[in-house]
Amino acid sequence: MTIDQATKKLIDALKQTCGSFGLGNDGNEYKIIIQVFLYKYFNDKFGYEAKRTPIFGERLTAAERWDAEYDTFTPDEVLDLFDFLPAGTPRLRPEHTIAHLYNAQG
Repeated sequence: MTIDQATKKLIDALKQTCGSFGLGNDGNEYKIIIQVFLYKYFNDKFGYEAKRTPIFGERLTAAERWDAEYDTFTPDEVLDLFDFLPAGTPRLRPEHTIAHLYNAQG
């Protein structure tokens, strides 16, 4: 499956989800889909840059799942990590990663 096909499949799944919750065939449907893609980009960008930091990069890269390891960071470690991130990189706290939000849903 090409990236184009995978993207179209994801968009179709998101449209189906919107339709299930009464947002189908509405102008807001595309706003929601764009916001999901934007949040996914922020999550991936943060993870990529966090794994490149000098102090925490090795720890996050060595973990089976970087976001699960990030959930174990203390508040001070999170702030220290933020200090090493390049300007323009989103700063996500552990509870704001996609994996954490997914696992926290009831």
